[in-house]
Amino acid sequence: MAILVIVVLILSGLAYAVTRTAPKRDTSTIVYYMQSEPVTMDPSDAYDIWSYVALQNTYDLLVGTYKDTTQLVPELATSWDKSPSGLNYTFHIREGVKFADGNNLTAYDVYASFRKVLVEASPESGVAWILSQTLDPNNIPESLWVKDTYTIQMNESNPSLGGKPYDAFIASLACVEPCGIMEASWIDAHGGVQANTPNSYIKENTMGTAPYYMTSSDWIRGSQMTLHQNPYYWGGWNGTQPTTIVIKFTSDPTSRVEAIRSGAADIADVPLSMISQVSNVSGVIAKANDTVKTEMATMNCTNPYMADNTSGRLVRQAFSYAFDYNATISQDYAGFATLLPGPIPAGMNFFNVEHQVYYQKLTKAAQLLDQAGYVKNAQGVRFGGYAFRIVADGSQLEETNAARRLQTTLTSLGVESNLIIEPSTDAWDSARSSGTYDFLFCHWVLDYLDADDYVTPMVMNATNGGDYWHTGLNNLTDNIYGIKARSELSDSARANDYTQVFNASIANPNMIWFCQQEYVPVYQSYIKNFWFGPLSWYNFYYYQKT
Repeated sequence: MAILVIVVLILSGLAYAVTRTAPKRDTSTIVYYMQSEPVTMDPSDAYDIWSYVALQNTYDLLVGTYKDTTQLVPELATSWDKSPSGLNYTFHIREGVKFADGNNLTAYDVYASFRKVLVEASPESGVAWILSQTLDPNNIPESLWVKDTYTIQMNESNPSLGGKPYDAFIASLACVEPCGIMEASWIDAHGGVQANTPNSYIKENTMGTAPYYMTSSDWIRGSQMTLHQNPYYWGGWNGTQPTTIVIKFTSDPTSRVEAIRSGAADIADVPLSMISQVSNVSGVIAKANDTVKTEMATMNCTNPYMADNTSGRLVRQAFSYAFDYNATISQDYAGFATLLPGPIPAGMNFFNVEHQVYYQKLTKAAQLLDQAGYVKNAQGVRFGGYAFRIVADGSQLEETNAARRLQTTLTSLGVESNLIIEPSTDAWDSARSSGTYDFLFCHWVLDYLDADDYVTPMVMNATNGGDYWHTGLNNLTDNIYGIKARSELSDSARANDYTQVFNASIANPNMIWFCQQEYVPVYQSYIKNFWFGPLSWYNFYYYQKT
């Protein structure tokens, strides 16, 4: 409704009542200022958080999570049955669900979506591993059985499992990257599926059953993306939900702060260190939310000084004691983080097997470096003056500041370093994938709700599906017990396995786990029913702009 504003003017001793009509807020459109830009809109080959936010509003899953919790709930599958062996799952597909073009969802669409992941093998991101670790991409007829229009059976048939079940199979389906369900006939009509080849059309267009959809014309590269209402959405529309979502890509944090302060943005990503610039603005809400996002500095064990031998192990322990955990959390993360003892974060199963071992102890760090044989020379420098390469992603402000802090600390120990702040995530990722770093500041946002999703990529070797950051460490204990934990059907047995993993990871570290970050979504108070999911992040359909 229009708002009448009364202004009294005193002119020549006379009072005049002047009215003006304030602009009416468009309650059907939400404007979100995003920190970066999605890489792709194809869930089969997406593996970044910005694509994830857009995708999980345009594609549904068989299994989802309940609002702002980590509780798994049925979504496009109304239920599922598990065989006694734990290797076979039968999913019952929700009836009456339609895609954004009005066609009905069936079990064959689920089959086609998962087949696309397995055949294409996510050539640009590698995310297909989430499905291919259990479903055999070389024998899809054995992995996926369409039993009738609304029933599909999935069999954990990948030979690498050795006939043992993967305990986290259901959890692994609760992530839109790569498990978003798209329409089979739409896939066929737009290029189909080719082995190890991305589908260029599907990278820029969507056809899911979620509340929103987009086409290539809605994506203005380097500027913004617009999501439109799916009129057939099975959740229904009652007039309170936003029907249009405008996502503006703004890498400059100052611009995002100004957008929320001025009201140009309804929701915005704001760096933790800049939250204080918006939290005191009238009508702006900035509330911390727990996440399972972990922050780390990986250590490259292919560097001879940090190799997997006695002296290299001592050096990596020394660097773990050198890190200033408390200042990093209180200053670089503005207090919006907590200590992280090891690979498994709080809120995840088996976190309780961990305890904090490393705190900043500079005297201890110096002693370990001396013990490793790297004493200071006459100039007060260790390692013969070798400069360790510290790499950070310039778009991640907190991680960049933490990297600067580590460089200062290393200098105090007589360790020289070069800080390389990459200008983009792509450039940072090149350093990660090629292993051209000594310390790499990074984070991990889970793929799915299970401890294995942290343990495998962080501390297990590449042969066993791990070493995502190319640290080059081959920790035998981590590999043995990490593999064992995957197929344990008893929580107590898995807890014992992960205790062994934790102890080995601390004694022979390839990472400095320095904090578990909270996330502070910033939004206008006129957005009602706002909630932030630790897995699903922003869920625009539920928000009511008043």
